[in-house]
Amino acid sequence: MDQAITVTPSGNGWSVKSTPFDNEMFFASGSMAEAAARDLGARIAEVSFVVVIEVFLRDGSLAGRYVSAARKSQDPQHHSRWVEDAHKDRRPARQFD
Repeated sequence: MDQAITVTPSGNGWSVKSTPFDNEMFFASGSMAEAAARDLGARIAEVSFVVVIEVFLRDGSLAGRYVSAARKSQDPQHHSRWVEDAHKDRRPARQFD
C-alpha cells in the first residue's frame, strides 16, 4: 500500500501531512518542510512501503512529486527520483522560501 506525504502552504509557513500519522508538522520555510517530508519518506520506505511525496506551491499548483520505492523489496541499486507531473514542462523543481 502506498503512503502519501504532502507539503502544502499553511498560513505564513508550510505543513507536512502523511497518511501514517494524524498530526501535521509545521515549518517556517518550504525547503525545511520538503526536507522533513523526504526524511519521513525515507524512514517509511525502510519498512517496505512505497512513498509518494507531493509538494504544492502557494497558488495550489503541484511543484513536484517524489516517489520512493519500498527499500526491502527493491534492488539496492534503485534510487528514488523526481517524477515529473505529466501536465508540467520538464523544468527543475522550484526552491521554496
